[in-house]
Amino acid sequence: MPVLEPGRTVATREPTLRVENRLAPGSYVFRLTVLDAARNESAPVELTVRVLRAVIDPVIRPDLGTIVQPVIRPVIPR
Repeated sequence: MPVLEPGRTVATREPTLRVENRLAPGSYVFRLTVLDAARNESAPVELTVRVLRAVIDPVIRPDLGTIVQPVIRPVIPR
């Protein structure tokens, strides 16, 4: 998997590109051009991606130290 770096071109023969960068919060502009088999190049398309800082709430677990005794009731046939 490629690592995207500013100003560096990444070329692939596949129609998809999987990237696993750890991008810092901010805005990033990606430019895509396609070259076909006859070497015709498409007009560039730009996509702006905005990375936000993740805020994760703390996990609250129930008190697992409390032991609850089950209440067993006899079944009375009717």
